[in-house]
This record gives sequence, structure tokens and C-alpha cells, in this order.
Amino acid sequence: MGLPALVGPPIPPIAEHAWRVFWDLSETRAVGMGGVSGISYTELAAYATMTGQPLTPLDVALVREADRAFLASVRKADAAREADRDDERDPDAASTEDPA
Repeated sequence: MGLPALVGPPIPPIAEHAWRVFWDLSETRAVGMGGVSGISYTELAAYATMTGQPLTPLDVALVREADRAFLASVRKADAAREADRDDERDPDAASTEDPA
């Protein structure tokens, strides 16, 4: 299975390993009442141990940064969906017109 296609510039060669690790660990994310969980240092250490693929400090930093961006995107999408649901429940709440 290949990595998801990017929209934007290609991943620099120095970041390719971190990008693959990010997507490998993203497939194992826990989802609970609080939403999608982030990738922890424990998961990164376990990944390195279980796969035999050592992670450099740069790899860890890149995975964590990609994870922060991913989680921010998920939260933004969740907030937009919640706003849409609120609008469907109360159509007057979405109105920006002044009734006067």
C-alpha cells in the first residue's frame, strides 16, 4: 500500500522516513469520546522497537509536527460539522439578516 497523495510540494528526501512513520502510526490511532488521539512518544518508541527502524530526533520532531497539523485539521473539520448540525437544528441561528 502506498502513501496518500499529497496536495502541495513533494516531501523532501530527509523527511520521507518520518512521513511514512506518521502514516503508519496514523492507521493505528485511537478514537474515543474526546475525538482522535495524537501520536505519543510511547507509540513512536514502540514503533521503532517493533519495526527495527530507528527514529532520529529529527524524525520524531517531524512526526510530531505532522501530527499537530493533522489534529488541528481534524478539530477544524469536526467544529464545522458541529456548526452545520447546529444550523440544521435551529435555522434561525444561522441567519445573519437583521429582522428589524
